[in-house]
Amino acid sequence: MNQPKPRNLGDAARPVAPDKSRESRSVPYDDKHAKLEYLVQLIKELRLLSAAIEEPTLTYLLEMAAIESDEALRVHEFGAEIGSTAKDG
Repeated sequence: MNQPKPRNLGDAARPVAPDKSRESRSVPYDDKHAKLEYLVQLIKELRLLSAAIEEPTLTYLLEMAAIESDEALRVHEFGAEIGSTAKDG
């Protein structure tokens, strides 16, 4: 009987490096911001893992979640930036 070889997921899925471009922005730090950044990174790592085990539907859903979480982070950063500008002016 022909059995498939076990795959080493450690070789295929690598953690996503934090987005360094976000660190240079002058957005005030808050708990929601930190949680959104963590979600973005975690979802991207899960997407890589699902792609490595060849689960296209799950990979697609995680891709959509990555897009949505990244957008939520951008909206939150924009709101925080507007709020800090209004307080300064």
